[in-house]
Amino acid sequence: FMLNAIEIEPQTAAYHFGLGQLIVTFRTQFIEEAIYSEDQLDREILNAFKGAANLAPNEVALQFRYGEAFYDVAAPDWQIALNHWQSIENYLPLEPLQIDALRIHLARCFMALNNISDAQSALQQVSQPSLLPTAQALLQILQNEQ
Repeated sequence: FMLNAIEIEPQTAAYHFGLGQLIVTFRTQFIEEAIYSEDQLDREILNAFKGAANLAPNEVALQFRYGEAFYDVAAPDWQIALNHWQSIENYLPLEPLQIDALRIHLARCFMALNNISDAQSALQQVSQPSLLPTAQALLQILQNEQ
């Protein structure tokens, strides 16, 4: 039904988003039932959320979900993820909590790309009390790896 909705109204971001959510939710079943391979699902997840983000470039929630989709796939391209998070940072007006969440996402990309100094810098800028434990945990991981 989601694919049909996208075919009928391809410019509706909500349909692309819904398809991405559906695939993430039922990923294991799709693989177990051999409906799709893991690689196919990974591509579809990223394409669905990217489609939604591209159709609604000013929707912070859709931009964040596309960036978060890289955590849902088996072999993410962390450079593409980093580029996306950096584009959000430079393009969209964000609330303080969103800025700090963005910094954590940037740090995780930097960590995956083995760019320790930029990861530390991003994490050290986190100031929202609700996100400080996450930032501190990631900083601890970085310290343990050095």
